[in-house]
Amino acid sequence: MIFNGFNRLFIAFSLLLAVAYGAHPDQFLTWPDANTVWEQIASSQGVVNTGENIELADNALSGYVIFNPVEMEHPFNEIIASWNGSAPESQAGFRVFVRFPWNTGWSPWLEIGFWQTNYWSGSKTTSYAGGYINIDTGILYYDRTEWQAKVQFQRDNSSIESPSLQRFSVQVSDEVTTDNYNLANIVADNPPQIFVPTQFIYQIGVDPDIGGRICSPTTTAMILASFGETVDMLEFAWDTYDPYYHIFGVWPRAVQSASRYGVEGYVNRYRTWSEAYDVLAAGGRIAMSIGQPLYSGHLLMLAGFTSNGQPIVHDPARSNGYSYVYNKSSISQAWFAKGGVAYTFFPESTTALDQTDAISLPGGFTIDKIFPNPFNAATRFTFSVPDDGQVWVNIYNLRGQRVFRQELGILNAGSHNWHFDAAQLSSGVYHCQFQFSSTTGQTSFATQKISIVR
Repeated sequence: MIFNGFNRLFIAFSLLLAVAYGAHPDQFLTWPDANTVWEQIASSQGVVNTGENIELADNALSGYVIFNPVEMEHPFNEIIASWNGSAPESQAGFRVFVRFPWNTGWSPWLEIGFWQTNYWSGSKTTSYAGGYINIDTGILYYDRTEWQAKVQFQRDNSSIESPSLQRFSVQVSDEVTTDNYNLANIVADNPPQIFVPTQFIYQIGVDPDIGGRICSPTTTAMILASFGETVDMLEFAWDTYDPYYHIFGVWPRAVQSASRYGVEGYVNRYRTWSEAYDVLAAGGRIAMSIGQPLYSGHLLMLAGFTSNGQPIVHDPARSNGYSYVYNKSSISQAWFAKGGVAYTFFPESTTALDQTDAISLPGGFTIDKIFPNPFNAATRFTFSVPDDGQVWVNIYNLRGQRVFRQELGILNAGSHNWHFDAAQLSSGVYHCQFQFSSTTGQTSFATQKISIVR
């Protein structure tokens, strides 16, 4: 970008104002399925909701959806969008735009990403006088509280599979929060012990030409492997490659690429190790985007924490990177000074359980039934305990924040019911985690998705 002297002065003054007025909290919003996305649409053309996907109508070659403007509770000056969807490898695709209040109206639509190929040739609109898109992050020169999104679909002919959208997520933040991070407090944060194993992939060994550039798809593939999904690593890397910016590390493309393998994902930020622990404990996975002093720019998988709270990572850039422990101060600075950006993934799970759909944990603990699900005010869980042991229930929102916890106490082996009154929670999708600790010391987790509809 080229700025004249006035614009440079305006930007500098705006950044000073942001610092002067202090940090605002991060805010995350997700529309987790096609029906929820459809409810947010202000206008559309040539597009339908199938219940599973937002996609082009049968004979439509192009179309779009424009979402309602979203008013956030707190001001922000950074925005990251991510999505889960699908598109054929060629001759079809979708692209995503955002815009912001500007003067008495709105800014131009700024393109913040696309999938799968660069179907739209030529340059993108990525800047205006009030801000710009830095590859995958919208940067505003001063605070706003409102944004709006648009998704455009296109294909060459109606016989080609339609591009589709299933999930849309946005994280808005204040850069002052990143600038003012407290390294001492972060290092002193010692979550409980936990570990996520996976099939380790050394990125340099994948391909001699691009191996040094594929930390993002390699880390994402290791996360998929931890869920039991195997990918062709070289093919997966090229699927994730962004042909416009000519890089493999565009954040929403990695999330989108992984969503084809049965996971739900989004790009978001973490500000403490405990927040990250809560996601791992809920069955989620995290790919950390880190910088100096460890790397100029890199992605690695957060594998867990040692018994004394040291972060464990799977680092694809190191041949010995499986279950690697860096100096905590260094890795804290590398992640949180860069804004704590991460890919967060959860396995897709059914929204209802029949008697034949029991979910088993190691050691024989099973969730036998959740009914009703979705539900309005309350539901009942039926589960079986193989041995005498302690049972806890934790419920997390889609940001990974724990919103409910209850200790069920020491239960005898056998079948049990738990009635959950969700009056204190708002409508939405949550991850309900059962934790079982047997009297012999074995601890297991099981997570199921529940939906509250009011």
